[in-house]
Amino acid sequence: MDLHTYDPRELEPLLDDYLREAHAMGYETVRLIHGKGTGVLRSRVRLFLARHPLVRAAHDAPPALGSWGATVVHLASAQEAPRPKETADGKEGARGRGPLLHWKPLMIGLGIGMAVGAALLWLRR
Repeated sequence: MDLHTYDPRELEPLLDDYLREAHAMGYETVRLIHGKGTGVLRSRVRLFLARHPLVRAAHDAPPALGSWGATVVHLASAQEAPRPKETADGKEGARGRGPLLHWKPLMIGLGIGMAVGAALLWLRR
């Protein structure tokens, strides 16, 4: 998951939803791309991962997969159930919303980006 485009204030609920969905789908490992820049995003990601109940280990990606610009996360086995997640209003999900709500802006942006890219490629011919 590429984290470059996300608002840092939304990072924790976004990562929590992503890790829980990946675990539910049976993934054992995921990769988070935070970039090499100043290291602020990397630090925030690593601090969050250190506290997450589904994370068994996290480390820099191998050179071919981004080196210190990405973090490889090893998740708990499928048999290990995550702790229940509730908000102050008792609803499941970040801020009482379903886990996939954070993906909607990403999917819209991805669709727009692909359309613009296709148009630019077509114009270059």
